[in-house]
Amino acid sequence: QHGQDLPLGGINEKGLVVESLTLIEKEAFESNQSSTLNELQWIQYQLDNFQGLKEIVAHINEVGVSPIAFHFHYLACDADGGCGVFEFKDRKLVSQPTAKAPLFTVSNLLFQKTVTTLIQYQGFGGKKSIPWFPTSEENRFIRAADEVRKFQPGNEETEIDQVFSSLKKLFWWETQWNTVYSPVERKVFFRTRRHWEAKFLQLESLSFDCERGVRFIPMTDWEVEDVTPYFFPFKTPNNEYLVEHGFENSQTPISQADLDELIEHPGSYRCANKRE
Repeated sequence: QHGQDLPLGGINEKGLVVESLTLIEKEAFESNQSSTLNELQWIQYQLDNFQGLKEIVAHINEVGVSPIAFHFHYLACDADGGCGVFEFKDRKLVSQPTAKAPLFTVSNLLFQKTVTTLIQYQGFGGKKSIPWFPTSEENRFIRAADEVRKFQPGNEETEIDQVFSSLKKLFWWETQWNTVYSPVERKVFFRTRRHWEAKFLQLESLSFDCERGVRFIPMTDWEVEDVTPYFFPFKTPNNEYLVEHGFENSQTPISQADLDELIEHPGSYRCANKRE
């Protein structure tokens, strides 16, 4: 999180997951639509308004993205098993076709480029050997796809262990955390560089009613495995700290005016409970 309504990724109560990935290629990255949000607010908008991938695709042209700091593309998955990638084309965010991908894996490279690359490697129709160590973004993607290919379904514990083991093999010097989502079970598993033991939270045990207000937990400060009971009310000083330190730690240039606007932004609207 870089502040309230400024997530790098997340899951909502319906099991919709939206995550951002930094793009290496510098494609045109700004919508020409009249209504826009910044690149982090766009994630929150999807989580606040939609239950699944089909809804995001159906409403993709309603709100564009006007970036203030980062160069992203997006991954979205839902509890029905649908997954999609959203990238810019002709200054509009569009859903990329995924049907021809030999295996659904998303990286810091443009999605269609990785599809073309992957089919050159063993296990995906090609002859090239799978890289042993992720020394480049392309090698990291190939290794990630191979880990997905070798995944063996099992019970929750063995599946989560497999995924964290795979993520460890993809560890990058900049890696600060690992997150594993279970959309069907509405659970999030995570570990951080500071606390490497995996923790989890259960969404079905949380209240999403507006009267509860915004609540949060510091990801790095817990020794317990289940952090669900330990959410605190989120106040303006918390948001100020996250906004200022989030952008500072990411070494992302952003104007003081933009920082001040992000700090004050939560006070400019009100919460409204969803109608079923």
